[in-house]
Amino acid sequence: MRTVWAIILLCLITSCGQPIPPGSVPGAYRGNHPYGSHLLTLNPDGTFTQSFVSAAESFTNSGSWSTYQKKNERRLVLTDFREVDSAGLQCIPSSATTVDTYLQAGSGRQFIIVNADVNIFFEKTGGK
Repeated sequence: MRTVWAIILLCLITSCGQPIPPGSVPGAYRGNHPYGSHLLTLNPDGTFTQSFVSAAESFTNSGSWSTYQKKNERRLVLTDFREVDSAGLQCIPSSATTVDTYLQAGSGRQFIIVNADVNIFFEKTGGK
Protein backbone atom coordinates (compact mmCIF):
# COMPACT_ATOMS: atom_id res chain seq x y z
CA MET A 1 0.00 0.00 0.00
CA ARG A 2 2.91 2.37 0.74
CA THR A 3 4.15 1.85 -2.81
CA VAL A 4 0.79 2.88 -4.25
CA TRP A 5 0.76 6.09 -2.17
CA ALA A 6 4.36 6.83 -3.13
CA ILE A 7 3.52 6.49 -6.84
CA ILE A 8 0.46 8.74 -6.50
CA LEU A 9 2.49 11.30 -4.59
CA LEU A 10 5.31 11.19 -7.14
CA CYS A 11 2.82 11.76 -9.97
CA LEU A 12 1.31 14.72 -8.17
CA ILE A 13 4.72 16.25 -7.49
CA THR A 14 6.26 15.79 -10.91
CA SER A 15 3.67 15.80 -13.65
CA CYS A 16 0.24 16.70 -12.41
CA GLY A 17 1.13 19.91 -10.58
CA GLN A 18 -0.85 23.07 -11.05
CA PRO A 19 -0.25 26.54 -9.55
CA ILE A 20 -2.04 27.15 -6.27
CA PRO A 21 -3.42 30.65 -5.68
CA PRO A 22 -2.76 31.93 -2.13
CA GLY A 23 -6.50 32.37 -1.48
CA SER A 24 -7.18 28.67 -1.99
CA VAL A 25 -4.77 27.54 0.74
CA PRO A 26 -7.04 27.89 3.85
CA GLY A 27 -9.19 24.87 4.65
CA ALA A 28 -9.20 21.44 6.30
CA TYR A 29 -6.54 18.87 5.39
CA ARG A 30 -6.38 15.19 6.43
CA GLY A 31 -3.04 13.46 6.96
CA ASN A 32 -2.19 10.15 5.30
CA HIS A 33 -1.07 8.31 8.45
CA PRO A 34 -2.25 4.69 8.40
CA TYR A 35 -1.94 4.38 12.20
CA GLY A 36 -3.86 7.45 13.28
CA SER A 37 -6.07 10.37 12.36
CA HIS A 38 -4.20 13.61 11.63
CA LEU A 39 -6.21 16.75 10.87
CA LEU A 40 -4.75 20.15 9.99
CA THR A 41 -6.97 23.21 9.58
CA LEU A 42 -5.46 26.33 8.01
CA ASN A 43 -7.54 29.36 8.95
CA PRO A 44 -7.78 32.42 6.66
CA ASP A 45 -6.23 34.61 9.40
CA GLY A 46 -2.86 32.78 9.16
CA THR A 47 -3.35 30.47 12.15
CA PHE A 48 -3.77 26.69 12.16
CA THR A 49 -5.04 23.97 14.44
CA GLN A 50 -3.66 20.45 14.36
CA SER A 51 -4.94 17.27 15.99
CA PHE A 52 -3.59 13.74 15.96
CA VAL A 53 -5.07 10.60 17.49
CA SER A 54 -3.49 7.12 17.45
CA ALA A 55 -3.22 4.15 19.78
CA ALA A 56 0.24 5.39 20.87
CA GLU A 57 -0.31 9.14 21.21
CA SER A 58 -2.84 11.92 20.92
CA PHE A 59 -2.41 15.69 20.87
CA THR A 60 -3.89 18.98 19.75
CA ASN A 61 -1.76 21.92 18.74
CA SER A 62 -1.98 25.37 17.19
CA GLY A 63 0.37 27.75 15.44
CA SER A 64 0.68 30.05 12.46
CA TRP A 65 1.18 29.56 8.74
CA SER A 66 2.32 31.62 5.76
CA THR A 67 3.12 31.02 2.11
CA TYR A 68 5.78 32.24 -0.27
CA GLN A 69 6.76 31.52 -3.85
CA LYS A 70 10.05 29.69 -4.59
CA LYS A 71 10.66 29.33 -8.32
CA ASN A 72 7.58 27.43 -9.55
CA GLU A 73 6.56 26.10 -6.13
CA ARG A 74 4.17 27.60 -3.61
CA ARG A 75 5.82 26.93 -0.25
CA LEU A 76 3.96 26.69 3.06
CA VAL A 77 5.65 27.49 6.37
CA LEU A 78 4.01 26.02 9.48
CA THR A 79 5.30 27.60 12.71
CA ASP A 80 4.80 25.57 15.92
CA PHE A 81 3.81 22.46 13.92
CA ARG A 82 4.28 19.00 15.48
CA GLU A 83 5.50 16.33 13.06
CA VAL A 84 4.43 12.71 13.46
CA ASP A 85 6.51 9.83 12.11
CA SER A 86 5.12 7.86 9.17
CA ALA A 87 4.01 5.02 11.46
CA GLY A 88 2.14 7.42 13.76
CA LEU A 89 4.08 6.15 16.76
CA GLN A 90 5.73 9.34 17.98
CA CYS A 91 6.02 13.04 17.38
CA ILE A 92 9.23 14.33 15.84
CA PRO A 93 10.31 16.30 17.82
CA SER A 94 8.15 16.14 20.92
CA SER A 95 7.97 19.93 20.92
CA ALA A 96 6.62 22.15 18.15
CA THR A 97 8.88 23.33 15.36
CA THR A 98 8.84 25.34 12.12
CA VAL A 99 8.31 23.22 9.01
CA ASP A 100 8.86 24.45 5.44
CA THR A 101 6.56 22.34 3.24
CA TYR A 102 5.16 22.81 -0.23
CA LEU A 103 1.73 22.84 -1.78
CA GLN A 104 0.79 20.77 -4.80
CA ALA A 105 -2.43 20.45 -6.78
CA GLY A 106 -3.55 18.06 -9.46
CA SER A 107 -6.68 16.33 -10.71
CA GLY A 108 -8.87 18.67 -8.66
CA ARG A 109 -7.06 17.77 -5.42
CA GLN A 110 -4.76 19.87 -3.24
CA PHE A 111 -1.94 18.59 -1.02
CA ILE A 112 0.53 19.79 1.60
CA ILE A 113 3.70 17.74 1.17
CA VAL A 114 5.49 17.58 4.53
CA ASN A 115 8.11 14.95 3.69
CA ALA A 116 8.07 13.28 0.27
CA ASP A 117 10.94 10.95 1.24
CA VAL A 118 8.80 9.11 3.81
CA ASN A 119 5.44 9.84 2.18
CA ILE A 120 3.98 12.28 4.72
CA PHE A 121 1.37 14.59 3.26
CA PHE A 122 -2.05 16.11 3.89
CA GLU A 123 -4.90 16.20 1.38
CA LYS A 124 -7.38 19.07 1.40
CA THR A 125 -10.85 17.91 2.41
CA GLY A 126 -12.69 21.20 2.85
CA GLY A 127 -12.69 24.80 1.65
CA LYS A 128 -12.10 28.06 3.43
